Amino acid sequence: MRGAAHLLGLAALLGASSPQLARPASTEGPAAAVSPEVARAPRLFLSAAIDVGFLYLRPRLSAGWGEPFGAWIGVDANPIVNGEGLGAWAGLRVALPFIDLRVGARYFSAFTASFLAPAEAYSRASIELRDGPSARWLDLEAELSWSAGFGSGQLYGEHAVTYAVGVSDGYWLYDETLRLVLDPPWAWRQRIGAAFYVDSAKRFAMGPILEVAGSPGRGTVIVRFGGAIRMRVYDDLEVRGTFVPVLASPDQLGLRGADAFLVGIRYLWATD
Repeated sequence: MRGAAHLLGLAALLGASSPQLARPASTEGPAAAVSPEVARAPRLFLSAAIDVGFLYLRPRLSAGWGEPFGAWIGVDANPIVNGEGLGAWAGLRVALPFIDLRVGARYFSAFTASFLAPAEAYSRASIELRDGPSARWLDLEAELSWSAGFGSGQLYGEHAVTYAVGVSDGYWLYDETLRLVLDPPWAWRQRIGAAFYVDSAKRFAMGPILEVAGSPGRGTVIVRFGGAIRMRVYDDLEVRGTFVPVLASPDQLGLRGADAFLVGIRYLWATD
């Protein structure tokens, strides 16, 4: 624990000396503010960030040492439950006041979809056909997130690389998390966003999101552009909405290719 203590001590010093640096973004934008009762001093802890919305449930469970939702080191695990299938992610996480690194693996099993025969382009109907091996695979993933505050809001970014394994030979994959068709094994995703505070209490924020993702094997790049809204009801409860439709893509996947109409709530909890 001594090495972790030194790391988190440095994180606290950086956070105290750099007021413009904010907590790292999650996969859906800036983190909600956390009450002193939830954060408190560095310690061993269990915590949860629970996202609930229309046709999805995303509880993220964490265990580690440090300040929950602040500077800490430990492990993350989250089951994935939505209208397209079931899965789970687990891995290691290091969080500092302004940067966040996750390295782990995600397993996903689609309810009805199968792996895809290679093609120049795909439609929503073609990725929903079940004429190949059942779509069950493992994504090995590394994701780096960061955020930086400015006078009226935050800038944030997410940069991820994925290596898909378990895909049947000769087939391609529609990755439910990345929202794209890839020629395994490699895929990548880059997201840049801004959140502008509307009120003086900094409880309501909105702003644009630009996302670029691709499959090197296919030689394709997908561009998405939209926005997000956040409203902090309490220190540990936030209402969130995201709409990031496809701007450019070789495929015509409709909302299956977009991070669209995700409206829900996020609740934060941590042990004492």
